[in-house]
Amino acid sequence: MKQPPANPGRFTKANRGEFIMANTVAYKVLKRRTKEARELGIPWLFWHQRKRKDGKPAKPMPIRNIKRSWRSALKAAGIQTHHRFHDSKASFVTRIAMHANTSVKTIKELARHRDIETTLRYLEVADAEKRRAVEAIAGQAAKSPTQKSHTPVRRGASKSD
Repeated sequence: MKQPPANPGRFTKANRGEFIMANTVAYKVLKRRTKEARELGIPWLFWHQRKRKDGKPAKPMPIRNIKRSWRSALKAAGIQTHHRFHDSKASFVTRIAMHANTSVKTIKELARHRDIETTLRYLEVADAEKRRAVEAIAGQAAKSPTQKSHTPVRRGASKSD
């Protein structure tokens, strides 16, 4: 599959050009939504469509209240906790810091942080998570004294080598 095109978007409230990198899964969703919008003849990428009393779908309408739509999406996904829209950005940045083995500069750019100090706060959370994960196995090693060493033994070597 081709890489998603790099299209600049609108300007932010800080009057900066906006570009958001999307992975291939998100890109496919956006392409599908674009196709559906064209088929329905509507100019919006995100809309809602209620059912009429007779059970048929009503006319698609633009999303006017993002908070209400966000709560509905959380409910539909079975997410019961209080999760704000902005929390998704925080989760995204923290997960990249924990799992992607990428530079602080790249994380800062993906998060669209102006100041590296903001990005470093997320890295502190990621470091704490890594520390907890490593400490979690420390107790297991003490409980299993019969565990064999993970040091590879050379073929043909005697045990006294």
